[in-house]
Amino acid sequence: GSSAVAKIVGAVTPMRVTVEATRGPAVWLPRMEQGTVDLGTLSTIDGYYAARGLAPLYDRPRSWLRTLQPVPLFNTGTIVRQASNLFKLADLKGKRIAWGYAGIPVAMINVEAMLRSAGLTSKDLDTRVSVPGTDEGMTAIAEGRVEATFPGAPTVARLRELDAAFGIRFLQGDCSPEGKKRVEEFIPGVTMAVYPAGYGVLKEDTCLLAHYMNLAVSKDMSD
Repeated sequence: GSSAVAKIVGAVTPMRVTVEATRGPAVWLPRMEQGTVDLGTLSTIDGYYAARGLAPLYDRPRSWLRTLQPVPLFNTGTIVRQASNLFKLADLKGKRIAWGYAGIPVAMINVEAMLRSAGLTSKDLDTRVSVPGTDEGMTAIAEGRVEATFPGAPTVARLRELDAAFGIRFLQGDCSPEGKKRVEEFIPGVTMAVYPAGYGVLKEDTCLLAHYMNLAVSKDMSD
């Protein structure tokens, strides 16, 4: 995470790095543009949308955005209750899913991207239940208000609590060449990859969305 990046940067450069928690790049990128933030980590999805000024994440292009290097691959997926008859992302057609994620809207784009692997878009879902964030999405599935939600990666701490309470599983995406191509056409640099059973709460090898986190720097920072 950002703390690890700060520790490394502080150790190998003369810079003194202070970590500040925010709701993500949609919050700190405007501050970077103003010169009050120098470094930040953002996903490939955020970088793609920010540089081009694509809705619903950004209001205008930020062509000045620079990234130094990718941080290890980040993987995300969609969960359902273990007792459900949903096993693949394709099974979500006509189902109720948590949506919106107003506090961290890039979560919604993650879901749009992984749905592409199965040949779906959010328009194929029956009902999109608005939630402010990923934690509230997990609460919604615990309360039975949605059939699926986006929690982030299989290593998210709260997933173990949900798994112990009623059992969960990550839905399988499509890691075929065709599935990957559909995702990569939606957002270049984003793909699908198989992660092994035992990784976080995964109970079987599972095809998830995969993309890099990146270290972004201010346009005013010297080389």
